[in-house]
Amino acid sequence: MLTTLRILAAVLLFSSASAVAQPQQDALARLAGAWEIVGANGSSGCDAGQTFTPTADGRYVALDQHGAEGAYNSRYIVLHVETDRVMMFIEGEQRLTAQGDPVVWWAVFDGPNTFRWRRYDWPRTAMTDAVWRRCTT
Repeated sequence: MLTTLRILAAVLLFSSASAVAQPQQDALARLAGAWEIVGANGSSGCDAGQTFTPTADGRYVALDQHGAEGAYNSRYIVLHVETDRVMMFIEGEQRLTAQGDPVVWWAVFDGPNTFRWRRYDWPRTAMTDAVWRRCTT
């Protein structure tokens, strides 16, 4: 299963690496920066939010989070980029879909400064209840 995902990732990365257009880079650029998580229980606040940092080549996105449970870092492998969304896989992801495939995520932009997550195996209109809102300070 994981081998299949790695092959898919390699094909997508190498087949699209030379065809990365400016709008695709813009979607990754939109993801860069600090975000607070806003949900039914309020906001994480920017101090306890998440910071996303895409690599210069657009192949990875580093995630740094600081919060009540402590700090952690992880890295996403960028699988596909569109104008308003980015498909990524968390390195070391252990969660599996009902079909037994590793979980893959879309960061879907609702506007210029907000996005929500959608798992690849969820219905196209299903997204997280929480919204990621760009920190302005």
